[in-house]
Amino acid sequence: MPSVFAKRLKKLLDTDDVEIQKAANYCGVTTDYITKLMTNPTSLPGVRTLYKLAELFNVTPDYLGGFTSDPNGHDSRTPRPRDMQDFLAKEEVMLYGEVLDDEDKEKLNSILAAVFFDAKKKNKRK
Repeated sequence: MPSVFAKRLKKLLDTDDVEIQKAANYCGVTTDYITKLMTNPTSLPGVRTLYKLAELFNVTPDYLGGFTSDPNGHDSRTPRPRDMQDFLAKEEVMLYGEVLDDEDKEKLNSILAAVFFDAKKKNKRK
């Protein structure tokens, strides 16, 4: 899949006339990293970078990663970010060596949501 990804990334950069610097800035990575992804990737980029690149080029991460030939298609093999709420609900989690019970997880989820939405609100004002 890395070779398919590299070919598609290069083609999208050329076709959409997006400069490597713009792609790097958009993803929060270096231009050297984008160049490596286009020329000699040993693996797919991390989930965040894969999704940001797909967003930049208006294709699905599934297509960009080489899991489907349809630019709007989806495939169950594509790496997906894990939802924090699902993670807290389904996994046994520890914090400072203490196992969190359901009540602890619910409180932690509420705190994370408050911080997340506050940050999103502040970022919109910039």
